[in-house]
Amino acid sequence: MELTLSSVYRHAQRVLSQWIDARHAAARREAFRARTAVAQLDLADRHRLARWLAWIVSAERCRGSRRLDERLRQLDASLHASMRTTLATLPPMHAVEAVRLAAERPVSADTAPRMTSVSATR
Repeated sequence: MELTLSSVYRHAQRVLSQWIDARHAAARREAFRARTAVAQLDLADRHRLARWLAWIVSAERCRGSRRLDERLRQLDASLHASMRTTLATLPPMHAVEAVRLAAERPVSADTAPRMTSVSATR
């Protein structure tokens, strides 16, 4: 069975990605759009978004930063609380994976996927 994501969820995820990637002044402007998009989510989509954010925060912690966690708390306290609850249920990151993540460049929603031998055209 294929997972179908609602257009409201996809919009909220896209707006939050822009907010996460935005610099200080732009992030303040993007915060209004992000709050509006999050407010339109139903309970199931809100949970999906919290889980997506929990994975991002977990990867960020492996890189030694907790900045996004604090920014989320300031953006939306209830979404932050849901993300923290979900974060506690995620499996722990392995040390090898944490080292690999720390060495990689940060990835945003707009980053093009890297070609691998499996996905490369011949």
